[in-house]
Amino acid sequence: MKPEVSLEPGGRLGGYEVLGRLGAGGMGEVYRARDPRLDREVAIKILPRRFMEDAEYLARFEREARMLAALNHPHIATIHGLEDIEASPGSGQSTVRAIVLELVEGETLAERIASGRVPIGEALAIARQIAEALDAAHVKGIVHRDLKPANVKLTPGGVVKVLDFGLAKITGGPDDRDASEQATMLAGTKAGVILGTTAYMSPEQARGQPVDKRTDIWAFGCVLFELLTASAAFHGGTMTDTLAAIVDREPAWDRLPAATPAGVRRLLQRCLEKDASRRLRDIGDVRAELEEPRLGAARRTVWPWVAAAAALAAALVFGRGVFNRSTEATALPPIRSVAVLPLADLSARSDESYFSSGMTDELIGALAKIRAWRVISRTSVMQYKDTSKALPVIARELGVDALVEGTVQRANDRVRITVRLVRAGREEENLWTQSYDRDVRDVLDVQADVARSIASQVKLTLTPVEQERLAARHPVDPNVFNLYLKGRASADQGTEDAIVKGIAYLEQALQTDRKYAPAHAAMALAYGSLTPSYRAPKDVMPKSREHAVRAIELDDTLSEAHTALARVMFFYDWDWAGAENEIRHAIELNTSSADAHDLYGNYLSSVEQPAKAIAELKLARELNPLALTTYSDLLATYVGARQYDSAIEESRRALAAYPNFAFAYAWLGMAYAMKGQFAEALPALTRARELDDNVTTTHFLAIAQAAAGNKAEATRLVKLLEIAAANRYTCAYEVATVHLHLGDRETAMQWLRRGMEEQCDCMVWLKSEPWMDPLRVDPRYADLVKRVGFPNP
Repeated sequence: MKPEVSLEPGGRLGGYEVLGRLGAGGMGEVYRARDPRLDREVAIKILPRRFMEDAEYLARFEREARMLAALNHPHIATIHGLEDIEASPGSGQSTVRAIVLELVEGETLAERIASGRVPIGEALAIARQIAEALDAAHVKGIVHRDLKPANVKLTPGGVVKVLDFGLAKITGGPDDRDASEQATMLAGTKAGVILGTTAYMSPEQARGQPVDKRTDIWAFGCVLFELLTASAAFHGGTMTDTLAAIVDREPAWDRLPAATPAGVRRLLQRCLEKDASRRLRDIGDVRAELEEPRLGAARRTVWPWVAAAAALAAALVFGRGVFNRSTEATALPPIRSVAVLPLADLSARSDESYFSSGMTDELIGALAKIRAWRVISRTSVMQYKDTSKALPVIARELGVDALVEGTVQRANDRVRITVRLVRAGREEENLWTQSYDRDVRDVLDVQADVARSIASQVKLTLTPVEQERLAARHPVDPNVFNLYLKGRASADQGTEDAIVKGIAYLEQALQTDRKYAPAHAAMALAYGSLTPSYRAPKDVMPKSREHAVRAIELDDTLSEAHTALARVMFFYDWDWAGAENEIRHAIELNTSSADAHDLYGNYLSSVEQPAKAIAELKLARELNPLALTTYSDLLATYVGARQYDSAIEESRRALAAYPNFAFAYAWLGMAYAMKGQFAEALPALTRARELDDNVTTTHFLAIAQAAAGNKAEATRLVKLLEIAAANRYTCAYEVATVHLHLGDRETAMQWLRRGMEEQCDCMVWLKSEPWMDPLRVDPRYADLVKRVGFPNP
């Protein structure tokens, strides 16, 4: 295709120097250019001349820009602006309509696939990042409609970027006209209108019917199939042949590598369901599959006899634990730490992994009622779902003496759970195995029985309170329990859409049983997790408090309910005494609660007790060793305590283990910035923002740029924060800190007053964070501290 703007390297587009042409499509030509004002390279997408007088195409081009502006995600190319640019003489146009974009280096997936099929592990890692990008778009109501390998880039650093939203639409919006546009395209009556690439069109897209986010899920399946096979899922000699294959034929499933896990095959089949009503409905579910893969392969070759053991157990006795192989533990070192690995799901239905995950959570909860040992958090153990790692390796990574693993199988109103306890030193040693077959209504009692049995095997003496708590019976309504597990599993995914969906499940459970305390506790945690990333505190924190209080009224022993209430009191109510009391009570109820210890560490850091804070956060890390949020909180506390060298050392240790850990780069950069070492600070903070472009990483980089004397760049960044704050909840405190370091104390105070009015969660860091130091001499600072109600030292 001949370029319509004919700009050669060295030409100019307004203030941009053209470096070369990157490509062209139906909706525009793309050029590589340099912006001398900011000394960076960009990509400039130009609307072709033939469309400049077409109001429909102009509107579509501008919609693309608006949609990109609404998306702020590490796996979607960032928009820098929408401009009318003067072209250099001889270009063929005097003024062009242009979208200025982040320049994404690297090869496209199409180029990567051209060299052959992608190894399964790498393909799934790529697919996970594509799913995250689509999920971010779908949350905003945006459907891409042209996902294909050519529109996905792999950067040299291994980061995936989804490109070209030129054919995207906002579902349900005024531009939701895809059916008529597709019909026009298929009829060939309007040249240049290409709404999708044939080989990746969904059946409904191919038929010219209305499409929604499920058409992106279909295209995602096509892309993943092509990654694994190096061949298109649907193809033919002509466009008509390809469309016929999409509508009528199945992909060549036998082309998938023999080593493709069963779960990946199931995922592809669910993505490529021709009937959209039967297709996987939410890309967030794809993310869940890939983050905690239910890949169907044997979870571990070291336990091939578990199914046979379960069958034998059922044959021997019905309704009681029966298969008991015990090894005397008296002569062995004591077991003082344990991790429950994700229970393998042996149920016939493939869509019930939420049940096995829920059973894993309940068993962790039952074991955590015993104070004599340390029980690893679910966040860390769930990373071993379907792993092939040997048990001794897992035990070393988690830092535990023993592991519990097993299976769960549900059939109608019966549940069978088989578990075994393994001491994992250099070699694994089976200490105890037992199976249980119960009615679904009694499933929670099984977990307590397992906890008591394991404690007995390792010679732990239970306190009277622990005995009482584990002996209590908790029959459940199967329907309520099912909705509760679905709600918790969805909310735990952490995306806005998944959390909202989880809340809906939990509300259904509570409509049936308003007195089901665990559902109230889960609701409190879910509402609390919506802020600050997705919702304003005033929109969700009162609801979190309401459900936490109700859960405690119904069952005062729920540690998670006290943790949820403490979080509201700390971050929202600024009720310092109440928050500390609730956190302490949560820890008393569950000494293995990583969440409670992490929250207490943050509380202690905010009230300037760094030694105690660091101790709590280190304990939280021991309980949840693979949780990067906990690690980040520890790094933050080192910086808040002005222990910059320790922060640098620990950040580098974190990056050695997790090279793409954005907040390790962020805290590393801030530690260097506070030491005045900007040559080290700015690259680290830039990398943090590249990996996770959010309000916090942006305000960190802006502070450092201002402190380094780069006022123009700091001003540009703070304007981005202000634009974000105008469109969605953004912590005003973080905007204020940038203005403070730009020397504009009055504007900083305006933002801090806004933070007070909005009850921003960040206000709790007023006393501890070093970037507030320039304001501490201002009398108004003391008034802010008083209004937030900090306790006296």
